[in-house]
Amino acid sequence: MANLVVGGSGKHIGKTTLVCAIIAALPEYQWVAVKFTTHNHGLADAEIAELQGKKRGDREAKTVSLRKDNIREEIAAGQGTDTARYLAAGAARAFLVAAPASAFSAALTEIQTMLDPNVNLIIESNRILASIEPDICLALHSGVAEPKPSFRITKHRADAWVVGAAAAAWMPSREVPAVPVFRLPDLAHIPDPMLAWLRERLRLASCS
Repeated sequence: MANLVVGGSGKHIGKTTLVCAIIAALPEYQWVAVKFTTHNHGLADAEIAELQGKKRGDREAKTVSLRKDNIREEIAAGQGTDTARYLAAGAARAFLVAAPASAFSAALTEIQTMLDPNVNLIIESNRILASIEPDICLALHSGVAEPKPSFRITKHRADAWVVGAAAAAWMPSREVPAVPVFRLPDLAHIPDPMLAWLRERLRLASCS
């Protein structure tokens, strides 16, 4: 089993796009994708029960409630939500955890009880790094002068930096470990050097 975490310096900078690109570029890993957020993206259980298999206007129920109210599993691929995009990119399963950061570790453990022990996880989150030691940690930087506070742990744990077109001139500071920097003109496309690096790191993870 491999665990790959993608963290980012801010909101709306392309983290989900990058996660989807990795899922699509490495389909043989049959990724289970998990997004962690402290924002309430979920519906109450009663609303989900009412919407399940039905329509409310043009809106279809897209998630089912699992054992805990803060965990949702996406059941329909599409572009309407981040987790639906994971499935559209080829993820085997996709989950959303919307909870306080203090509950992230327990939620991840809960999800893992539902999965095969050999499953490969790709996780979109900064704060989850306080609870796990991933095999690969990617830090996506948008070039903003003041990244969000939760990015602090990501930049110190990063195994590689990913820099999008909007931050083409940005360079990591000397206060963080020297690791590879991959500059992606299009976050939806993983270039060959980065793909080769990911494959090697995943190979090492499978051997450990």
